[in-house]
Amino acid sequence: METQQILEIPSNKINTITSTIGDSRSERNETIFSLFNDNLKFRYVKNYQNKSYIELIGNFQTNRTHDCLRLYYGLTTGCLLQFYYSFQQIKKERIQRINSINTNKIDHRFFQVCPTNISVDNKLSLDFHENFLVIIFKLAAENENIFNSVFEQWSRLWDASRSTQQILNLVITTSVEGLLNDIFIPIFEEDVDQKLLDEISNIKNIIKALDINHSYKQRLHNSISYLKNITANKALNLLVIKKVLTKDEVKAWKELRNEVAHPKNKILDIDDQKKVESNFLLCLNLFNNLIFQALRYDGVRYYFTNEDSPKITEFKHCQDLLDKS
Repeated sequence: METQQILEIPSNKINTITSTIGDSRSERNETIFSLFNDNLKFRYVKNYQNKSYIELIGNFQTNRTHDCLRLYYGLTTGCLLQFYYSFQQIKKERIQRINSINTNKIDHRFFQVCPTNISVDNKLSLDFHENFLVIIFKLAAENENIFNSVFEQWSRLWDASRSTQQILNLVITTSVEGLLNDIFIPIFEEDVDQKLLDEISNIKNIIKALDINHSYKQRLHNSISYLKNITANKALNLLVIKKVLTKDEVKAWKELRNEVAHPKNKILDIDDQKKVESNFLLCLNLFNNLIFQALRYDGVRYYFTNEDSPKITEFKHCQDLLDKS
């Protein structure tokens, strides 16, 4: 798969190029990983003859290979990977494709979620990138529905980042809801306990015995049924209890969601602008937390604040949630 984009991930192989007149130069420009106990070979060559290319060789358990690579490079470099050419061989069948690309998207970068170059014991750590690729391919192979939700919501946010801040605020708040609806709310709905169901049943019996207008009874009866529904707000609060999210992140999402849902024409002063920017960044951290949780990711990540440089913190997923997904 060939691309015009130069993707800055750590390299672990040095290549030497020799010209016809005998001059030569060496460059560390190739990355090689062996994934899934050598069942899948990943090779990336950076900026060779004005192109970069990726090779994958092995047993593919998903039809979302290109999207797996796009999600990996998107989270680690902030780019949206575009291939203008690809070659695929399955046994004796060979398929070549020439794809159109959007040149306006080639150089655009969104927030890089994970550090590209990580130093461990004064040595560049490639284990992080190798493990990150593994968990992305693994999710696509084992739970394509969850992978599809993660990739589609991330893609929407990346596209929105090329627009205005107001559009970006709208998309990030709704993308959070998309992840909640697709992945987390179904998990929490399975946990509605019998005690709550019994209490709802008792309340309905009390309402039934009331000597009031039938239409009022019906309205009360229907309202009580909503107690067992897991809304986006309730799901976020449950994720705080699970320590996937923080209270500040959830508060920021609620404020930003309310602002985009009920827009008003007003002039923001400097303090207001800083507050909106802070809410967006906290909401972005929340969005990334949901993706990391879905990927079952443990490791370092960028945590964005109003300061010039993001912090490097560690994320640890909640195993209890994933046992039910």
